[in-house]
Order: sequence, then C-alpha cells, then structure tokens
Amino acid sequence: MESTDEDEQVRKTEAMLEYLEDSPEWADTLDGELFDQLIERIRLADDALHIVLHNGLELTERMAS
Repeated sequence: MESTDEDEQVRKTEAMLEYLEDSPEWADTLDGELFDQLIERIRLADDALHIVLHNGLELTERMAS
C-alpha cells in the first residue's frame, strides 16, 4: 500500500513538473490555470499559511505577528 502511495506522489510530481516545463518562465500576473494545476488547497492557521500541492507536499509560510 505504501509503495502505491509513493508511486502516486511521484506520478503527480512528474505531471506538475511537465506542466511547469511547458509554462512561461516568468509570469507578471496570477495564472488561474497554473494555480489549479499545482495547488490542491490552502489553509490558514493562527500563525501560518499552509499550501497543499496536488502531489501531497505541504508548504508552510509562517506569518509575522
């Protein structure tokens, strides 16, 4: 079961990387399609912003008080 979950995470990460490789190197504005392809959800906690990517990785940005 664990191997299947890891395989799925690798597959999703590869798909995200392929999408990024086909995207422009720099964007001046927020691209909704790019956002949808990469980000599954965003959670706001008391002191941090949690960005969960479609491949299962979670990025945490601490907010200053």
